[in-house]
Amino acid sequence: MSYYERIDARGEAPPFGYSEEGISYALVLSTEGGLIDVQDLEGSSGGKRRPRRLRVPQREVRSGRAVKPNFLWDKTGYALGATKEKDDSQQRWKTSGRGEFE
Repeated sequence: MSYYERIDARGEAPPFGYSEEGISYALVLSTEGGLIDVQDLEGSSGGKRRPRRLRVPQREVRSGRAVKPNFLWDKTGYALGATKEKDDSQQRWKTSGRGEFE
């Protein structure tokens, strides 16, 4: 019996086409597509903040310069076209420079 078959028998395997990923925030959208809220999904474990493990559509395989965002979830650079600047005390956001998002 394979590892997948064992965890599937216990009801712990994600359905086909899904995977468990660490998700930190959820963007709540209106029916028109406008942003309503940003929900913090992280929890605390041993004093550290950790992303919540959620079942989401399976991760896209990325190679080279091809932009393949994950469906309904991803890092901010892919999903929103913005990333947090490193070593910035103000934690400002900058655009990722990906033409697909501009």
